[in-house]
Amino acid sequence: MFHVSNFREPLCYCHRDTRSCLCGCCCPCLLQAWTKADIDARPCLTWDCVEASLPLVAAFATYNVRQTIREHLGYEYWEAQDMFNSCCCWQCTLCQHVRELRRAMEPEDLEPGIANAPVPQEMKNAHPIIKVGGGAVYAEKDEETQQQGYVYRTTLRDNPDKTEFRTVRKKPPMEEGKKKKKTKGKGQQEPEYLFYSPPT
Repeated sequence: MFHVSNFREPLCYCHRDTRSCLCGCCCPCLLQAWTKADIDARPCLTWDCVEASLPLVAAFATYNVRQTIREHLGYEYWEAQDMFNSCCCWQCTLCQHVRELRRAMEPEDLEPGIANAPVPQEMKNAHPIIKVGGGAVYAEKDEETQQQGYVYRTTLRDNPDKTEFRTVRKKPPMEEGKKKKKTKGKGQQEPEYLFYSPPT
């Protein structure tokens, strides 16, 4: 009952991630706000924390985040079970969201710092991992080499049938003493663990 179909991380296995477990127990509203901001690829806003701190509103906000995760990861929809988990197991659900997103972005078969980008024309059965800006990151396994690859696909607004593809790679660890680059524009921020380069 507590292990939702298609979620690879069980609901009650909070001990797998000590950080999210402690944050979910001591300050769940902050964990909820961070998760929502990560999914929308934007900075965490004050309203996110306020929304997550209201008991009844927080349950529906958690439910919406859970449905968004299912959409991004290509999971089936279980509305009744998601609502039950969001209302009755709120803190465990928040921790599960963090572990599930982290596992989706850092699969076990991906070498640190390397991601093999698939050929865009041969993308078949691709599943969205997470929404970023105006597009989404997709995972694709090459049928010939059986290698896991990742691609960022942006749908053009003026022509929905035409898409732009970019390879996705891990960002190298930031060196000490270097400051983070500030992103221009409001409401959007590039995730720190990814960067995009034109396909080769």
